[in-house]
Amino acid sequence: MYSSEDSATASENADTDAQYAPTTSSEPHFPTKKELDDLIRYLGLTKSGAELLTSRLNEWNLLGDDCKSTAYRNRHLEFSVYFDVIKDLCYCKDVEGLFSAVGIEHDPTQWRLFIESSIKSLKTVLLHNGNIYPSIPLAYSLQMKEDYENVKQLLIKISYTQFKWYVCGDFKMLGVLPGLQGGYTKYSCF
Repeated sequence: MYSSEDSATASENADTDAQYAPTTSSEPHFPTKKELDDLIRYLGLTKSGAELLTSRLNEWNLLGDDCKSTAYRNRHLEFSVYFDVIKDLCYCKDVEGLFSAVGIEHDPTQWRLFIESSIKSLKTVLLHNGNIYPSIPLAYSLQMKEDYENVKQLLIKISYTQFKWYVCGDFKMLGVLPGLQGGYTKYSCF
């Protein structure tokens, strides 16, 4: 026995399936640069992976004329103008400019600063509150340790006082922010 709710759900599923049904055309489709870029983004490919995929599709004559396999070699240059390196820290020196280049409007109340650290590295990214937009990397260091002075330097470099994002991270990092001494289970420090 089907109820009216079941039939409504079945019709919704049929509509969804019809949207993604393959085309019946026997003609090959040659993706444009925009379609290829979308595919690479959806697959989450690295720069070398994107270049390899484009190169293979090009060898098989499966790409449109506007697609070049070397287009992904220098894609980092577009965003490198917004970053700077001082000593061991690579950081975003122009947050507003980076958001403009990505094509996202920056409202600091809609983003939170995630600080991740380990014994040898320190990194920060901006996470969108609704997870609508991808994370935006702001700073990274392989040499900086997780201590108060390094985190303070990092926050100064990314202009935290200007934007005042909410901060999130693990308990250890959130303890470092106000200057608390780290405690360990072997030698507890309260």
